[in-house]
Amino acid sequence: MSVLTLGLIVVILMVVALGAAVSSVQLDRHELQDAADGAALAASQGIDESGLYEPDRDRTGIPLSEGEMRRAARSYLDAYPFESPRLRDVTLVDVTRQPGGEVTIRLAARTDPALIGWLTRGADRPVPSRPPAPAGPGESFGPAPLRHDGVMSDVLVAPDKFKGTLTAVQVAEALTCGLHRARPELSVRSLPIADGGDGTVDAFCAAGWTPQQVTVSGPLGDPVTARLARRGDRAVVELAMTSGITLLPAGELHGERAGTRGLGEAILAARHLGARRLLIGVGGSASTDGGAGMLQALGARLLDADGRDIGPGARGLADLDRVDLEPARRALDGLELQVACDVTNPLLGSEGAAAVFGPQKGLTGPALEAADRALARFAYLLDPTGALAARPGAGAAGGTGFALQALGAEHVPGADAVLTVLAADAALDDSRAVVIGEGRLDEQTLQGKGPGEVARRARARGLTVLAVAGAVALDEDTLRRAGIDRTWDLTALGGSVEAAMTRGADLLTLAGEQMARALA
Repeated sequence: MSVLTLGLIVVILMVVALGAAVSSVQLDRHELQDAADGAALAASQGIDESGLYEPDRDRTGIPLSEGEMRRAARSYLDAYPFESPRLRDVTLVDVTRQPGGEVTIRLAARTDPALIGWLTRGADRPVPSRPPAPAGPGESFGPAPLRHDGVMSDVLVAPDKFKGTLTAVQVAEALTCGLHRARPELSVRSLPIADGGDGTVDAFCAAGWTPQQVTVSGPLGDPVTARLARRGDRAVVELAMTSGITLLPAGELHGERAGTRGLGEAILAARHLGARRLLIGVGGSASTDGGAGMLQALGARLLDADGRDIGPGARGLADLDRVDLEPARRALDGLELQVACDVTNPLLGSEGAAAVFGPQKGLTGPALEAADRALARFAYLLDPTGALAARPGAGAAGGTGFALQALGAEHVPGADAVLTVLAADAALDDSRAVVIGEGRLDEQTLQGKGPGEVARRARARGLTVLAVAGAVALDEDTLRRAGIDRTWDLTALGGSVEAAMTRGADLLTLAGEQMARALA
């Protein structure tokens, strides 16, 4: 009998000798270990009766009951029956939880006496652990991460969200499940990413930052629950969680009414929690108010001709007569602001916030023209020179980028900012291959979006790059030039767009299994 440690799991292998019936066959020392590793991983993380990983149970820290652990381990062994000339009839005897929380798994197998000596001595290779924690963020929002655990991994799983279906965290979990299901010995590091839009806070929380719930005003003024991420004196807030288009009633757009007050309230919440450095993701906005609502929440005075506070949204901004930003600046004194966004549009004109993005938010015809005029008036009142309005990124989030720059915020490319703080470069340095992914792999992916940026950095290090997407719209030459070695298309795997949308997690797990074999 041998006891092999796997994280907090003890795998006890009980071997029944069969005499010398197969003693002449060369012994493979890793066979029983492979079966034990897979069953132990299943019992620790939990899989359902069809063999699918239950990520929420493990991720939220809810302990599995002994019955659930037994079911998970048996499901694994049933799904992956193990037979060889040297080792037969691998079965699960029992799974128990010890008083200290340790899990003991007992596997029985029939083999020849020569193997018993090896089992007594123990394996001659490291036993794979639970998937390692994601890379820790750097110590600042500066260009170089200062902290990383330095653990070498076989595969870095660094996907973005599959918009409308799965978060980046869910994508990473499904891929990791598939990789481990096919090859339990793989060391896999999970690093969900984002580029400043929805999913940014989730990516930081997955990397070990502390989530903090706050109640703020939604895009139409109704209270919504948002989250921010904190670590020390740093914090991350996400406009999509406070003033995002996904918070509007289904199928409705309110281009004239929607505002950004909730973002300002979230910024204040981060400030009150002790943040001195704040990264603001501004993708996914529902409004074209120039960030006026955010400024009002921070204390700025935005008044009409009668000296009254203007109303919300682009419609309220049209009444603006004078502005006083000093109260907002005082409220943010000592707080370093960075705006993470890949939008480089200016505030005004044919490439501005209203003209380019207004129609997506419900602004058309006279309302669109009125919004552009209101933004122009707003820009003149804050900066008569026009320099701020012309800056790249001023048109982001319906002009919120302009308002944040007026408060002294630095505009940084979204993917680059997020990857820097998540210490992605250090994680890549410690990996042999990387898996990227998003809902659609196309030319935009390669133009500064998160997955494309990860691929670019991985290519520079000579790493194997595998990509998965709901749909792949790039030809082989383009993929090769981008450094992407192989792709998986969920629409092709599932047979239809509907399957890719409704069975995304299952198909990602399947893709992960195929990736593991491709890396063998």
